[in-house]
Amino acid sequence: MDEIGHRREYTSKQLTALRKELREADLLLEGKACVYATGSYGRLEARTDSDLDLFIVGLTDPASKGSPKGSRLRHLDEICIKADLIHATKRLGLKTSMAMGGISRTTRPSSLQRP
Repeated sequence: MDEIGHRREYTSKQLTALRKELREADLLLEGKACVYATGSYGRLEARTDSDLDLFIVGLTDPASKGSPKGSRLRHLDEICIKADLIHATKRLGLKTSMAMGGISRTTRPSSLQRP
């Protein structure tokens, strides 16, 4: 297997393990938001020294015209999701950039897919 093949296999294993760890976040995200891996993990090219960049996309109700007040995800849920992500990455020994502070919002659920 070549280097890219090894990286894809490593990345897939790490992301699968992370999904299994995210029990609470998965319940809170249902129909309200998605978490995406970007960077080397998003490209399935991570190495053991790669950091995990996460991007949370939350849905808003169409009538709110993208206003944070129209978010389907409550602020407390956002905090719980971030906490679950942080704990899961620590349990798995993954490096993560804590640049997941912001929640991007969209009114188009069809553009979102669960990983």
